[in-house]
Amino acid sequence: MKLTKESLHHIVFAAFIMAAVDGYMDDDEISVIQNFTTSHWTPEMGDQNEFFRLIDQQVVAFFAPLPLDGLTRDHADGFFEKVLPQLERAEREALVGLMTEVMQADQILETEELELLDRLKAAL
Repeated sequence: MKLTKESLHHIVFAAFIMAAVDGYMDDDEISVIQNFTTSHWTPEMGDQNEFFRLIDQQVVAFFAPLPLDGLTRDHADGFFEKVLPQLERAEREALVGLMTEVMQADQILETEELELLDRLKAAL
């Protein structure tokens, strides 16, 4: 499947939210996301490091207004309501697959991760 840069951005951003939802981004989770991005990156998409810098800024901005006890259902649902309509069916499947891989990367299934995946599936 060939992804547009915009679709790749949405999918990778959501994957980083999955990686960060438990309060810690594990190196294995980041590697999964980087490998996915690299496998879908094309030269015409530009600088991959700049792509990751932008997403990093957006992840920080996404979590900044949240309470200290974590991601709220409304915030997660609002995110998916914005992102999912912009993705085709195959891209949505790639999103679910990548988020599942990220969740499993550190060998620990955190409650926050499971809840976020449930919110995604409910939004589909």
